Amino acid sequence: MRETLQSLINGKPVLQPPIFNPPIRFLRVPSYVCSPLTPAQAKFGLTDDSSRPNVVIIYRSGVYNFEERNYLRKLYHLAYTDVNIHLIFSIGLPRSATDNEHDDLLVGDFEDSYYNLLLKLFHTFQWAARFCRPYEPIFVFLDDDHAVNTDKLVRFVRDLTPEL
Repeated sequence: MRETLQSLINGKPVLQPPIFNPPIRFLRVPSYVCSPLTPAQAKFGLTDDSSRPNVVIIYRSGVYNFEERNYLRKLYHLAYTDVNIHLIFSIGLPRSATDNEHDDLLVGDFEDSYYNLLLKLFHTFQWAARFCRPYEPIFVFLDDDHAVNTDKLVRFVRDLTPEL
């Protein structure tokens, strides 16, 4: 336990496997946010800086909350020249067909219900850890009945990283 704590404090990787690590399957992941790197990109640290996210806003959304997701898509459809903000929605399995129009859905293999909110959270964290690690973005986790002031978020990110 001490080694794990020291690794975390020093910003080093934790080599021990997690004690509680439930199997997590993704049925769909967004292809444009934190895209998997090719072996050469991973080996040499080559990423496309134009698509590299500075901030990933992850909304835990109800599978049938189409209007809320469309509202949030319009709200965050803002362009900043120096801060790249990506938006995704984490949902579970619907009881029928879901919206395939947008490429911003992270679909976990669980029934989307109030009682499975913890599973949705596990899926969201696992996706962020697996897919976004090479990009090192700032994560913002929200429920789809909340929004964030993007102008203030961009100012905050600019203050954190003077090289932007």
